[in-house]
Amino acid sequence: MEKVLYLDIWLVYVLRAIKGKGENFSNTAAQKCTLLALLRSLREDFPDAEILGHRDLPWVKKACPCFDVRTEYQGI
Repeated sequence: MEKVLYLDIWLVYVLRAIKGKGENFSNTAAQKCTLLALLRSLREDFPDAEILGHRDLPWVKKACPCFDVRTEYQGI
């Protein structure tokens, strides 16, 4: 019987929506670049991993983050 090991790595990316600006957020270019670099690095180490948002987890009843993580980072 083959053993399966599961590993979860949780990253926190705090977004603050700018009131009245729709999907505009207060995040800086440096924050976005750092997150992308970290996700790319993790993808090298864990090529079969799924990149999901908090709202994509089956037990979560919130709509955060307010964007589709799978679509946003599908190219990583």
